[in-house]
Amino acid sequence: MEEAKTGSINVGGGISSDNAIFADIMFRERNFDLSRWREFPPRGAGQDFAINLRPGTRVNQYKLSFYEPWLLDYPVGFGFDLAFTERFFRLYTEQR
Repeated sequence: MEEAKTGSINVGGGISSDNAIFADIMFRERNFDLSRWREFPPRGAGQDFAINLRPGTRVNQYKLSFYEPWLLDYPVGFGFDLAFTERFFRLYTEQR
């Protein structure tokens, strides 16, 4: 039996009326192992980990996502997203 591919890297970009020019870079590993963070790649525990970077001329968006399907060896899922958005206006910069 051969293990399926679990990671992906997506790269793109575009132009929109809200974001102007932007790039979109995403890394995702669906078989991540946080306890093996010193190894590369840290895989094997079935956790879902993703980083999404979207820099642009008007808006920068960054997001880190993590999901653990077996919390403390019980089939209880736990996850979180950390996000940062920075929007540039002519007179000021908004950060959230």
